[in-house]
Amino acid sequence: MASISGFLKASFYGIMFLLIAPQLFMALYKQYGMLVTPHTKIGIISFNHSLSHSGEYVRNLKKFFKDHTIKAIFVRMDCPGGAAGTSQAIFNELTTLKKQYPHKPVVVFVENICASGGYYIASGCDWIIATASAFVGSIGVYIAAPQLKEFINQFKIEYAVTKTGKYKTILNPLIAPVEGEKAILQNLCDDTYQQFIEDVAKSRPQLLLHDASVWADGKIFTGRQALQMKLIDQLGSLSDVEAQLRERAHIPASQEIEWVKAEQKNFIMKLISPEDPGESNEDLSLTRIVKNFCHLLFEHTQQPYF
Repeated sequence: MASISGFLKASFYGIMFLLIAPQLFMALYKQYGMLVTPHTKIGIISFNHSLSHSGEYVRNLKKFFKDHTIKAIFVRMDCPGGAAGTSQAIFNELTTLKKQYPHKPVVVFVENICASGGYYIASGCDWIIATASAFVGSIGVYIAAPQLKEFINQFKIEYAVTKTGKYKTILNPLIAPVEGEKAILQNLCDDTYQQFIEDVAKSRPQLLLHDASVWADGKIFTGRQALQMKLIDQLGSLSDVEAQLRERAHIPASQEIEWVKAEQKNFIMKLISPEDPGESNEDLSLTRIVKNFCHLLFEHTQQPYF
């Protein structure tokens, strides 16, 4: 009886081992396999939304550029544009870091859309790859100025403002514009646009500044058209991105690539986390949460927009 009992126990443990072993070996490989298999880390930063704050992107760019184990950066760009200041801030940070770390290549892939502020950022990278049917371009500036004065008048609502400075209420939708406001707004757009195209032309010398009326008049191009316009460098897919990264970062085919994703905050984290890199993470006051919520709610109003 004892021998039968021992046999059954051994059989049970053997079956359990066979069931558990594959998962155990896979977990061990994931944990320690990279230590014995040659590999290279490449950072991934994704732009998937309209641009309104630069803080998260700047933090991730700095982290990847300063990390000597990250050999290259892959930018996934599916961005329709965003606030002018945010786009320019990210572009400036990117170009500054590229000068400080000139041997760390940055390759962009556009699957669907790389427009306006998204293109501003992409132009500062080393190589832009897009699908043939992606939307690229929309290089221009606008300022939204809704007018609600007539609407509130219908309901006999009076909106009174005490101000100093003739143009202090410019862009206030509840106050009728005064003479000269349109010219001021046009001047803001023109100057912001000039900065935009100058930065793009410096980053991509193949785009001539005196031809900006051709490639930067607000038009959207397909990826195939953008290649002809020299807005991008190559048509392709993720395989072409990997090939470019390997070539530019001198990664041999024998080495595995470990893709390292950038940190991304969800909506709740955006409410409680500081946008300014200099702010403390320890301050979880109601004031900050309300302030961040208001930023998220009204992030696209009363500012130059790409």
